[in-house]
Amino acid sequence: MLTVDGKLHGPGEKEAVIGTYGSTSRQRVTIRRSPFNALNEGPFRQIQREGNSLINELIIGTGFKDRFSMDDPKNDAQFAKFFLNPLLATVFSSLGIPVASPPRTDLLILAQYMPPICPGCGPKDAGPVADLMRLNTGIPPTPVHKQKRLGFLAGDLAGYPNGRRPIDDVVDISSRAVAGILVDPIKFGTRIGDGVNINVEGLNNSFPYVVPANSGRNSHHVGPGQEGCTGQPDGVCPVN
Repeated sequence: MLTVDGKLHGPGEKEAVIGTYGSTSRQRVTIRRSPFNALNEGPFRQIQREGNSLINELIIGTGFKDRFSMDDPKNDAQFAKFFLNPLLATVFSSLGIPVASPPRTDLLILAQYMPPICPGCGPKDAGPVADLMRLNTGIPPTPVHKQKRLGFLAGDLAGYPNGRRPIDDVVDISSRAVAGILVDPIKFGTRIGDGVNINVEGLNNSFPYVVPANSGRNSHHVGPGQEGCTGQPDGVCPVN
């Protein structure tokens, strides 16, 4: 139902890979009659979109974020410079974190069809620069008890940025990718993270799967190798 020809394909075939994004729109005019009563009028306008996680927050430069939110992926060539030289990498460098030098062609896997998410894709298949969540439908899902929070970076090929699962730690994955872990996991493999490595409340067994968010103030009490993670061997939080 998802592939371009409606057929099943193996992970090495380019036809197995799809790209998608979601958007949020609102009506153009809001008239507030009282603090509790508003009337929305006019055509709908896109105010936000999401393909890969944290592209706007971590890669798109200040001053262009609203334009990115309101535009369509087909026009993302105008933002290519931010993928090739992301501002966040400069911030990391100023903190003494080793980062890969521009141009950052390693980050183009987030904006084009190319290996390793699309191992069957060649240069002519890359297509235009576009922030789409890409998924290789030929890669089988990893059993829940074997999933790794760092997804692709930890060798779990069914994880982000190959699609996105509830367990995927997209903040840590994206931050480390911006530093350059895809270029050289040793030289640029600083363990950048936000200190929240597990969801202590677990997940639901049905859509929307995620439970209400925890307080950010009180969610940093467990970490890799520490006890407190339900569903893990001996309750110990995963390191990868």
